[in-house]
Amino acid sequence: MTPRARVAAAFAHEEADWVPLFELGLNPHFVEHFGGDVFDACAGLGCDMFPVWPAGLPDAQVEVLGEEEWADEFGRRWRRDPTPRTHGAYYVGGMVGNVADLERYLPPARVRDRLPDDLVAGCRRRYPDHALAFMFHGPFELAYEGTGTERFCRLVYDNPRLVRRALEAHTEWYIELAWRAMELGLDYAIIGDDSAFKSSSFISPRDYASFVLPCYRRIVREVDLPFLWHSDGHVTELLPLIMEAGIVGVHPLEPTAGMDLGEVKRQYGRDLVLLGNVCVSEVLPSGDVARIRADVERCMRQAKAGGGYILSSSNSLHAGIEVEAGVEAFRYAREIGQYA
Repeated sequence: MTPRARVAAAFAHEEADWVPLFELGLNPHFVEHFGGDVFDACAGLGCDMFPVWPAGLPDAQVEVLGEEEWADEFGRRWRRDPTPRTHGAYYVGGMVGNVADLERYLPPARVRDRLPDDLVAGCRRRYPDHALAFMFHGPFELAYEGTGTERFCRLVYDNPRLVRRALEAHTEWYIELAWRAMELGLDYAIIGDDSAFKSSSFISPRDYASFVLPCYRRIVREVDLPFLWHSDGHVTELLPLIMEAGIVGVHPLEPTAGMDLGEVKRQYGRDLVLLGNVCVSEVLPSGDVARIRADVERCMRQAKAGGGYILSSSNSLHAGIEVEAGVEAFRYAREIGQYA
């Protein structure tokens, strides 16, 4: 069975030959280990589906705020991070406080620059049998990061009109890119919308239904791709809402945020494809082979039966995980992930 067919079987909630493998993000030290190309790194890990992130634009709007701080094209403030192996910056707040700010920090999508023909064509030439999933930040995440998370939560009550306008604008932006992904023949799309703390959602499920659900409905309605939803944190109360929107899968089911893979499988496994749950907070950073294998075994035991599960980490293979630990997790997953 080809990797793409294996992933398709999972989306059909059928048992394939093996549980498919996927990884949403690879820290640069993983990519370098496999020769410097992200698709080669995904293949080297044994992934059946690769994420396709839009390219950044060298002439994107950037506003320098200080020697070590700047605002990006979406109004998100960043500060330089000299820590080894990081992506070089961390998020510190937002610039958007009114409609004028929103218009200033909402750049043209420029979809052909961000998703050029050769980005996907080159991957298809080398890996014609693998599934490809478009991935970008969703309207909720871009809206609250553009304002700053705390300010956004206040604006939900103090200025709901601004919140709705921000979400609508970022929804339109996402749809333009997703149309381009569809044009290029990608197989799936992921809405990257971190929506929760480790114990609860950022805003109440009622407010999420009012503000965010219409955005997801529109995306699913207007773009003819199967959609997955990515959110860290404790998202149990939001899962019925994303299902209502027509989203068919959820990633990454963070175990240290109380996301019990077995329970999610029991409640939602017939309707949602589940991706993730191999612990990146405690298990993979430990480098302990026995712990890593035990965690992979747990995930398989809780979610493998009946299909509808794609194994991946519970976020990404980040800077705190050694290459050997990530490689072993995926190697062992393939070893024990075969269906009878």
